[in-house]
Amino acid sequence: METSQKVEVLSRWRVHKKKMIDMHELDKKLSRMYLKLLDYEEAKLAGLNPKSPELKALDTDTDLNLGPNERMTKKKTENAILIYFKKKEKELLKEIQALYESDKLSQVKSIPTLLARLKAIIKDTFTPESMKTAIEAFVKDNYARGLGMAESGFQMNFFPDQPTIDALKDYNFDLVKNMTEELANKLSTTLQRAYISDMPYSKVVEEVKQLFNNNEVRAKAIVRTEQNRAENQGRLDGAKQSKVSKGKSIVGYQDEKTSPLCNRMLKKYGNKNIELDEQFHDDLTGQSWNAPPFHVNCRTRLTTPRRKE
Repeated sequence: METSQKVEVLSRWRVHKKKMIDMHELDKKLSRMYLKLLDYEEAKLAGLNPKSPELKALDTDTDLNLGPNERMTKKKTENAILIYFKKKEKELLKEIQALYESDKLSQVKSIPTLLARLKAIIKDTFTPESMKTAIEAFVKDNYARGLGMAESGFQMNFFPDQPTIDALKDYNFDLVKNMTEELANKLSTTLQRAYISDMPYSKVVEEVKQLFNNNEVRAKAIVRTEQNRAENQGRLDGAKQSKVSKGKSIVGYQDEKTSPLCNRMLKKYGNKNIELDEQFHDDLTGQSWNAPPFHVNCRTRLTTPRRKE
């Protein structure tokens, strides 16, 4: 195929993909990047020697804003949390550096004075209310995804249950709030210990960064878990509205990553339907759930098969 023909084919393909992106309201950021890549390939074929497009690094100086048709995906939520905590890390390290300057330290008359200042810094720095919009969008979108799966399975239209969505939003916000407060307490303890033991500035920075890194790992685990919870709850609500579900069951992976709890639950319920209002019960721990997740990072999902007519 001649170069001009390749360019024409690629150009037509790009127009086609743009129509598909608009039709299905796909992720706008990914769509723009995909179209940039197509532009690059088209220009390269035309011999224009274009600059290779690169993914933009995560900007921790701006908030994660969604376009009117963008979904709050798992990755976007992880990025929103990452941006939030990276901002807080930068702010806190800046304050610590200022405290380690001689002129600042000379103003400290006593240990209680310093500790009070450190606690004030942490209190002012951590305001999880700024995460609320991202959390609400995440819950709403993933609940809708689960409800959509139920609609597809039952070939019916369902209405979202607002009290359930609100409860999920509150639960998720409390998780992030508790995680933030726990981090603030650990940072306060670390900084108190640093001052009392005359810890070098480099060591303080190292310990603070480690606390933030640990918190980010925990945050990502929460996102994965709560995505599963919201989707499964949407699917369950759809099944209840259908009136033609023969109950609920669970499916999941059984590999080296599968937890002992999920192995037990899959063995007990994997090939068995129970009533929609019945609980999944673990005989060993005595715990019960109306739907997965059964633990943090749980990959087990809910199924709601249709009753045969």
